[in-house]
Amino acid sequence: MAAIIISEAVKELPKEATCWEAVEALTVSVVRCYRSYGIYEEIRNKPDERITAAVIIYSNHRKEVWM
Repeated sequence: MAAIIISEAVKELPKEATCWEAVEALTVSVVRCYRSYGIYEEIRNKPDERITAAVIIYSNHRKEVWM
């Protein structure tokens, strides 16, 4: 599930995005998912049940690798 959410969010990033803007956008996309399923409050109080993902993004615009 996390891979799908993150993958879709990465596609929507503006090419000028900074690493920090990308992290924020990916986090917001996960929060939206939790809210759409009505589980945000529950997950907020149970960090061990949160979805997780690792991502490496290459910004061609900035010539940077973000991990």
